[in-house]
Amino acid sequence: MCLLGWTLSYHPLQDLAFSRVPHGLSRLWPLIVYGPWIVGCLSVLRAALDGRRLLHSWVVVVLFSSVATGLCIADVSWTVPDVIVAGLPPVTAVVSLHQLVRQLTSGKGAHRPAYRQAAHKSSR
Repeated sequence: MCLLGWTLSYHPLQDLAFSRVPHGLSRLWPLIVYGPWIVGCLSVLRAALDGRRLLHSWVVVVLFSSVATGLCIADVSWTVPDVIVAGLPPVTAVVSLHQLVRQLTSGKGAHRPAYRQAAHKSSR
């Protein structure tokens, strides 16, 4: 879902950049927004799988998703259907990532105490 959101949002961001930055750079402009976003998504998944804190990674994901959403809707007419079509892909990607992380971590919560007890016993 994250890749689909990126794919659907890539061209609106590129179109917005065409009128504001040099042509060669406008092709790369979406990567400036989605590079940190993708790395943040991967960091969220890694932290969730390792049982580490997710706050910093989620801040990066939500921040750059907000930027992507704002930039995607900046160049469309302000009708409800246009705003939804332009702004929904980055939002959907974040919501889907959140649900995936919840699925990955929900099973781990039940196993953590047993793992911690086994780790504690082995350290004695």
